[in-house]
Amino acid sequence: MRGRKLRILVPVKHGFKEFVNVTHDPTMNRTNVTGYCIDVFHAVIEALPYDVPYEFFAFAKPKSYDDLVNQVFLGNYDAAVGDITIRANRSLYVDFTLPYTESGISMVVPIKDNNNSKNTWVFLKPLTWDLWAASGCFFIFIGFVVWVLEHRINKDFRGSPNQHKLLVRPLNHGFCPP
Repeated sequence: MRGRKLRILVPVKHGFKEFVNVTHDPTMNRTNVTGYCIDVFHAVIEALPYDVPYEFFAFAKPKSYDDLVNQVFLGNYDAAVGDITIRANRSLYVDFTLPYTESGISMVVPIKDNNNSKNTWVFLKPLTWDLWAASGCFFIFIGFVVWVLEHRINKDFRGSPNQHKLLVRPLNHGFCPP
């Protein structure tokens, strides 16, 4: 390996070019490789305590990224840099770095309810009774703290307990029945 440049394979694609963008400059007869993945690669190379010579090679005709990974496995190239998804079948042939970005891809599917019960209160399902009790206690505690701080300077916070019930009831109608 000493004295030899690393041969780095880079995918050429016509779409989302923010991760990897390969362009050819005909006047200089040079291939320019840019993008987020390339910036991460450059940062890693620069952080190494020794010089690592490398050269990018454009992989222009992939049927899939599996073809690109296969080229590294066959030894035609030393590595590949790009937006390559880590999959189990690809991991059998090459080693991957740790992921440095998340795709954010998700799937929304309908829930099939076996008992067909459409419940208006379904939004309460993720919350436990302990959480509701803690929320109620904090509501009362914060109300008490506000009363302690305000009752000496605010006339609306003075009066008989019945007047306080009338003041508090509209605020906590969600927690206490009328």
